[in-house]
Amino acid sequence: MKKIYALLVLPLLAMTLSSCNDNDETPAPTIAGQWKLVNVTGGFVGVNDNFPAGQITWNINTDAHTVTVVNNNTNPALQDILESGIYNYTLDPDPNSVCPNTFNVNNLDLGCYTVSNTEMVITYDYADGMTLRLIR
Repeated sequence: MKKIYALLVLPLLAMTLSSCNDNDETPAPTIAGQWKLVNVTGGFVGVNDNFPAGQITWNINTDAHTVTVVNNNTNPALQDILESGIYNYTLDPDPNSVCPNTFNVNNLDLGCYTVSNTEMVITYDYADGMTLRLIR
């Protein structure tokens, strides 16, 4: 009886162990791809402008270092930061040591950026600038 039990348990144990995967690493979030600008806040006057997802899109090409903006906002009173167009961007070391890198579009420092798989926040609020919230 012990031999039968061992013959049943050993293959089951082998299958269980062989299905383990040591690769639990998820890829690091990237800025590449399409983002939707949904909120701009901050500044001296305390702006808080919301946009429907998809009204303003940023397509970031990390190979060409370009941001293609499609801006369908028709309300000039809202802060939408960039008009439609193709812009060059750089990720530069922060000269103020507030964050590791800043997001710069056509030599305009938009501030520190953080990125996850679903959201990117670009903020210059430490100098009374704007904070931009983009989603995938």
